[in-house]
Amino acid sequence: IPAESDIAAKWIINASSDLGFHLKGSTLYMLNKKSLDCFHSWSQVLKIRKSGVKMGDIIRGELIPDHELSMSPLLSENIPEIELQKNDAIRFLRRDDMATTGTGSGWHIVRYHHQSLGWAKMVNGRVKNHYPIPWRILMNPF
Repeated sequence: IPAESDIAAKWIINASSDLGFHLKGSTLYMLNKKSLDCFHSWSQVLKIRKSGVKMGDIIRGELIPDHELSMSPLLSENIPEIELQKNDAIRFLRRDDMATTGTGSGWHIVRYHHQSLGWAKMVNGRVKNHYPIPWRILMNPF
């Protein structure tokens, strides 16, 4: 499916290799092509709740990345990143405001010691935290 492949190409490494993509509503999923063939066959007779890595939702032709994609080992190395120190990483995981600013605009992968934590979007010089709300740290670690 060329449209989904084109959208996914900038987010993952080797998008054209043995990976397949499918849409469920506006949500884009990624899985290997053998599994994709099985998915198409099985979805005719079974209600499949989840299949593959949830890449995100496609809104107006743009992918709004999901947290699952940030954890994928297939994530592209070309995505801008924000490397945090320990206190800022904890603030990110609490969904507190961060003093850290990145360069450019758009989606950035947030990392601590090169480990992905989630997504942030740079808008007008501010960092908007997109860590999943239900997963945030509630207790005060300081």
